[in-house]
Amino acid sequence: MEFNTPPIIGSVIASPRYVTPGESIKITAYIFDAEHDIDSVSVEIESPDENVLTILTLYDDGIHGDGSSDDNIYCNTWVTTLEERNYFVDIFATDKKSNSSISINVAYFTVTSTKPTYNIYFGNLHSHTSYSDGVETPAVAFQHARDLAKIDFLAVTDHIYSLDTQAYKDILDQADIYTEDDVFVAIAGQEWTGPIGHINVFDSD
Repeated sequence: MEFNTPPIIGSVIASPRYVTPGESIKITAYIFDAEHDIDSVSVEIESPDENVLTILTLYDDGIHGDGSSDDNIYCNTWVTTLEERNYFVDIFATDKKSNSSISINVAYFTVTSTKPTYNIYFGNLHSHTSYSDGVETPAVAFQHARDLAKIDFLAVTDHIYSLDTQAYKDILDQADIYTEDDVFVAIAGQEWTGPIGHINVFDSD
């Protein structure tokens, strides 16, 4: 039985995030259709006021920067304009049965003559203490991360179903105590678990 479901638009990436005027931007998208072959994939590159600057066809042929052919990865490049501003990407996918999908403002990039600089930081965004199924207290964890491991940040994310109000308040308090400007960031979090997976929640009140 055919359900004529439209293509699934997965991740869409504009890379690099910042480009200089006249530099090329690469648009990559994961497109999947369980029932029918993909007929076409295209993107509209727009200014912030929704003015369409160009329509770009993406390909899954192995010669447009998309890796291997027929791997559901579609790609193409566009030479940016000389105007410095943010640009947004809308994507359209249609299969051989004319079922179509669209995602609006699904990616963006910036054309600028001054690219930002980045710093590299090392740390851990998921850890448990004795407040759920780990060992030691949040205070010990933060102190160890900052003073012994010498990492830049640590998030304590104990299971939410193991935390009562007082335990979570202590994680928040210890994060404030052990955070040191320009040295270490302690992050209070919790791990929510549901039927579709796990999610870390940071700095909730």
